[in-house]
Amino acid sequence: MTIRDDILAALEDDGDIYKFDDGRELRLRIEHDEDHSILDEEMHGEFAWPGRTNDYGRYDRPAGFDGNAELLGFGRSYDRIWWQPPRGDYALYDDGKPARRGSKAFEEYRTTVLELLEYGYVGVIVELWHSCPTCASRHEDRSASLWGVEWNADDAYKREVIGDLIDELEI
Repeated sequence: MTIRDDILAALEDDGDIYKFDDGRELRLRIEHDEDHSILDEEMHGEFAWPGRTNDYGRYDRPAGFDGNAELLGFGRSYDRIWWQPPRGDYALYDDGKPARRGSKAFEEYRTTVLELLEYGYVGVIVELWHSCPTCASRHEDRSASLWGVEWNADDAYKREVIGDLIDELEI
């Protein structure tokens, strides 16, 4: 196991610290990203707030949304929003065919979309700190960050993001 593997094993969640033998520390911070929204990203599909209701009291599907679109409920107040799954370059596939509602790929992707609607993206920050012997305190030396990250992704993706940020610090 390399030192990089040790560092990546230590930095998994917000507030985790890796201590070097020379007194330096790497700290991981995860912060809510208020500048990026799933509603602004075409790769996750199209979104529209509900508009009119039809004669049956249900919301009309927005123009341009097809039969694969869904009215999603999310948040503590159970907000509702129409979601048209990605098409074109970002289309979902399940066993080589376009994914439809009810397929495993569609269900898993819906979960990702709901989590991003609920919690949003994050910023991942890796900070290098050092001890100051003259003032007996710690100071941030430098940091690297990446924003607009889906933190609900798999562990391999998280490790890749953190690893890239560590590389950027040139430790």
